[in-house]
Amino acid sequence: MDSRRQNVFGWAYVAIDRDGAVNVDHSGDFVSRPEELEAAAYRFVLMSRRGDVDHSCETISELIESIIFTPDKQRALGLPPGTIPVGWWVGFHVRDPRVWRRVESGSLTAFSIAGRWRRTATSAI
Repeated sequence: MDSRRQNVFGWAYVAIDRDGAVNVDHSGDFVSRPEELEAAAYRFVLMSRRGDVDHSCETISELIESIIFTPDKQRALGLPPGTIPVGWWVGFHVRDPRVWRRVESGSLTAFSIAGRWRRTATSAI
């Protein structure tokens, strides 16, 4: 968090944890292929870049940083395996002062992504 600039950073989505296990999110969904998360993140960066609170669709922040840490990118950056998860790291500038107070107070503690997808049947994770 950068309070002076009202910027907040963190994981938008962790697909595979540092131990190599696929992360199952609060909805029971998961992304086991980093290229799928990468494609979704790129679409967001190209088409939206807006943040809201509780999926309200009221823009209160803008994306200022985004990187998908795939295994290939981690290797290219010289990060040893298991250093960080495979996932999507983001930063947002929060322009709404009421929301920023919630970020600073700790009452807003996580990012939550929204999107549309087609569920597919899979074997065991």
